[in-house]
Amino acid sequence: MSTPYEHVRRTKTKLRSRNQVTLPKEICDEAGAKTGDEFRVTVVRRARKVPAGTIVLTPEFFNTRPWTEKEWEAKEREAEESIARGETYGPFDTAEEAIRFLRKESKSRRSRRET
Repeated sequence: MSTPYEHVRRTKTKLRSRNQVTLPKEICDEAGAKTGDEFRVTVVRRARKVPAGTIVLTPEFFNTRPWTEKEWEAKEREAEESIARGETYGPFDTAEEAIRFLRKESKSRRSRRET
């Protein structure tokens, strides 16, 4: 079956009792999903190039799972190292200018990751 998405990783899983599905480790690793993360579940009724009945899981990036102390410290170190390397952006004169930059940067990073 063709897909409207690029660079899709596919695998099988099974619907278990009590309507539970286990996401394979390699999928979670690639998506950055961790225990406690929340997902929006969507069932497609009608869409171009997507069969009716398709179930889509979308990570809720702004979830309520707090970082552990170790995760927090690792992120702080990562940020400090990035700043020391001069990997900073801005200043921006307006919020709109910052948002335009972030969208462009996000698109650029996605295209680099896909190649």
